[in-house]
Amino acid sequence: MLELGIPSHAFDLDTLAGGRIGVRWATEGEHLITLDGVERVLGSHGSDGVITDGAGTAVGIAAVMGGLTSEVSETTTNLLLEIAHWTPMCIARTAKRLNLRSEASARFERGTDPEAIPAAAARFVEIVRLTCPDATVESFDDIRPRPAVPHSVAVRTDRVNLVLGSALADDTIAGLLAPIGFTPTRTAPGHHDVVIPPWRPDATAEIDVIEEVGRHFGYDNIERRQLRTDLVGRLTPQQADRRRVGDLLTADGACEVWTSTFLGNDDLVKTHHRAEVVRVANPMSPEESVMRPSLLPGLLRVLGHNANHRNPSMRIFEIGHVFGTPRPDQILPYERDQLAVAFAADGDDARSAVRVLDRLIALLRIVPAAIAVRPAEVAGLHPTRSGRAVNTGTGFPLGIVGEVDPAVAEAWGIERRVGYLQVDLENLLAQPRRSAEVASFSRFPSSDFDLAFVVADSVSADQVRAAVRTGVGELCQSVALFDVYRGRGVDVGSRSLAYRIRVSAPDRTLGDVELTAVRQAAIDAVRSATGAELRG
Repeated sequence: MLELGIPSHAFDLDTLAGGRIGVRWATEGEHLITLDGVERVLGSHGSDGVITDGAGTAVGIAAVMGGLTSEVSETTTNLLLEIAHWTPMCIARTAKRLNLRSEASARFERGTDPEAIPAAAARFVEIVRLTCPDATVESFDDIRPRPAVPHSVAVRTDRVNLVLGSALADDTIAGLLAPIGFTPTRTAPGHHDVVIPPWRPDATAEIDVIEEVGRHFGYDNIERRQLRTDLVGRLTPQQADRRRVGDLLTADGACEVWTSTFLGNDDLVKTHHRAEVVRVANPMSPEESVMRPSLLPGLLRVLGHNANHRNPSMRIFEIGHVFGTPRPDQILPYERDQLAVAFAADGDDARSAVRVLDRLIALLRIVPAAIAVRPAEVAGLHPTRSGRAVNTGTGFPLGIVGEVDPAVAEAWGIERRVGYLQVDLENLLAQPRRSAEVASFSRFPSSDFDLAFVVADSVSADQVRAAVRTGVGELCQSVALFDVYRGRGVDVGSRSLAYRIRVSAPDRTLGDVELTAVRQAAIDAVRSATGAELRG
């Protein structure tokens, strides 16, 4: 078996009724004690082959293991040798069903060479005679009810070269196959009929022969080259923008999270959500009976969980779908892709959310004048520290920005200020964009000056900033809010907003006279647009 790969089995001939063996299918429930001393029940699926004696009694499981009653012992003087060829899948099914895998079954499962049986028998006799010179062979039966038919496969030269990346000729392929037992015959230019050797039952298709060509030719001899295709995958513009948004937030110290699409009624109560929601007809549990109308409850749950585990300082974001009740002209609930960011790191508040909104607008090259933040009361957010981001032309809402109501944060176990930004990502990406071309920049130094305005609480910081930009005009490079003050010196119902304005000219350094005029223009524009007063 180890030399030629052909398993065999020797019986004690004196224990076999009739002095011969046969083969048949096992009957339903037939019992046999194998050489390992275990009683096996055969024939339950009608696919177990057995070796029988002359009386038809099973004395072994075909190609798996012999029976105990015919085992060779120290008193054995007459042997009967059985060597056969078996159908691989038949042996595999029996070995698996009986959980009995032997050296013989492992080889028969993979297929053996039927033509090598005479050589295996002769080698067995030779080995016996080396240890017992007086041994004789009385007879040898070579029974072949079905002569082996050579199996051939059609092989194409073009296919060989396409798979291997080679440039082999017909004669080269034939020369590589012949020494390893494959017999190629060229039927036409570029076409071969290859006869598979009987000891290679694993080679059944053209690709198997191609593998042999590559192995014998040597993979190291095939020229290396980079494979290219015209079908190159790439992100759509919207997918690329989504990825850039995630990269920006990650760079800002925010961790991306995933929260459940389903909420419970308690989640809506905690976040003061009162609008109609989409309810699940057959929820798995009451805690998952509502399709989320907002990403806020999920993010607050994550912050609360981390706060309970002594990790209160963090920033998190999520990009996911929210759901709403059908509009009058629709049947199904609407589904929108939203971005939500919660800022709960040390020092975070509503200004953190506004800052990131500005960075998103800059990252996506959205025209700054196209989006404005208007004061508004938003469910779940602080009544005086929240607003809505809208399209300045149409007033269409794009999202909310502000600070989570302290009572809402406390309901989730959060004991710090939490800035919050939520935008409709689809609508945000649809806003008008600035050109991607690099704009020219001034080689001359810029100048900064600060202005603080006292404005009513009903006036948003964004309105003041827009008025400053209008007053300064083309010289304006940036307007940044750096302080909000309420208290002594400021009337109740008002607040002080301090801005740092940076101006620069493309062709000159601005002098004191021009800077004074620019400063006054900014003050006049804010007074005219918002009724604000310059804080002394």
